[in-house]
Amino acid sequence: MNEILQLYEILGAQRRVPRMPPMKRDLLFWMEEPKAFVHATDKVIVIKEKHPKAELHFLVLPKKDIPSIKDVKAQDLDLLTVMDDVGRFISLVYGGGKKFWFGYHAFQLQQRLHLHVISHDLCGTGMNTIWHWNSFTTRFFLRSEEVIKHLSKRGFVKLPSLRQCLGWLNGPILCHFCTYNPSDVYILKDHVKEHFNGTDFFHSSVRKKGMRSQSFSSSSSLRVSSRLTRSKSANSTSKGYLPSKTKSKSRYKAKDKYNVALKFSFR
Repeated sequence: MNEILQLYEILGAQRRVPRMPPMKRDLLFWMEEPKAFVHATDKVIVIKEKHPKAELHFLVLPKKDIPSIKDVKAQDLDLLTVMDDVGRFISLVYGGGKKFWFGYHAFQLQQRLHLHVISHDLCGTGMNTIWHWNSFTTRFFLRSEEVIKHLSKRGFVKLPSLRQCLGWLNGPILCHFCTYNPSDVYILKDHVKEHFNGTDFFHSSVRKKGMRSQSFSSSSSLRVSSRLTRSKSANSTSKGYLPSKTKSKSRYKAKDKYNVALKFSFR
């Protein structure tokens, strides 16, 4: 609870968001809605996300009162394993063959621990902000298998600092299948849909060298921006490179530079 208050002190100081209550109970109220119910066992309950961030987005919640991932103890290992198994079962039953991600947010505002079971299109009606996008495509999203592995070995879940979380959430938004870096989430969602090939499934093509992985770091965005800057500068300099009277060898050299710059800029 103290860390949540500290986070909002930081955010309020940076004037990024208005002051808000430490933790919301909306999720607990949504659990009681009949239209949200999907599946239940003796230990967990599965509901639909009220504001889905992808085409298919489910939440697996324990019936045990655990506020967040920070409050998970070593004795909760079996419970997290059950949550992971149920989440994968739901993805098989309702997923229709789609690829899913399973994980927790490193920091959450909704009271009650919940596992995200989300299809990797990220084109849901609730995906509206940069924070929404980066909360699933950066290391802010803790993979379920990694959480279970860490908890079984050390007896606790290692979480990033608040400033690391803010750095990931406020970082640039990138397509998780290429290096496209738009300025708006809605433009990015339209771009992601282009990865579909007339079906509901993404291309299974191998990534090119330089494309970022699921665990995105800000250094990759710097590489992308620097590459684009280099291509633009090379293009601009090559246009004014040829003087009126030069030797033939220098002309060919300038022409090669120009062609390389054009090829690089249209990748």
